Amino acid sequence: MKNSTIWSTRADITTNDTIAVLLNNGNLVLREASNSSNVLWQSFDHPTDILLSGAKLGQNKVTGLNRRLVSRKNLASQATGAYRLGLDPGSSGQFVIAPLNSSSPPYMYSGRWNGKYFSSLSEMQSGKANFTYVNNEQEEYFMYTLKKQDDDMFLFYDVLDVSGQMKTVSGYGGSRDWLDFCQHLS
Repeated sequence: MKNSTIWSTRADITTNDTIAVLLNNGNLVLREASNSSNVLWQSFDHPTDILLSGAKLGQNKVTGLNRRLVSRKNLASQATGAYRLGLDPGSSGQFVIAPLNSSSPPYMYSGRWNGKYFSSLSEMQSGKANFTYVNNEQEEYFMYTLKKQDDDMFLFYDVLDVSGQMKTVSGYGGSRDWLDFCQHLS
């Protein structure tokens, strides 16, 4: 399979001075080799079913970029699944999980942001992360960053699973536990 494309960003890049860098936070960045501040494309702008620390979930009101999670088709396939998690288009300040290609209403609402967490997600008070919600003229998004842990091997990320449930993976070192972050909302 010489000279075949295995994966593409579909980014419109016209420079031959491009390098790919996987940052410590999991963000895959394409940028100019001669100017590292000129980011041409980044994976955090195109999430799949996983939300990592430092990634934004929401929309850029200027460019129209919509960052949302979309479930996988099944455990064996990375193809697009049946569910999405994103901003509620009908109201400001809350996220929903809904069928992806349907006019069916959402079945999970985060509740409105109260300055510390979304009102229906009291589990966000765990103390392991700092949560940020921004809504201004340029963008509306939610983001979390991990608090400094004694163990640098601490793992924490959110996944929209194939059944449309939002789960949090958390653990230290080789230990990983699934937490049903939003199970009471379903």
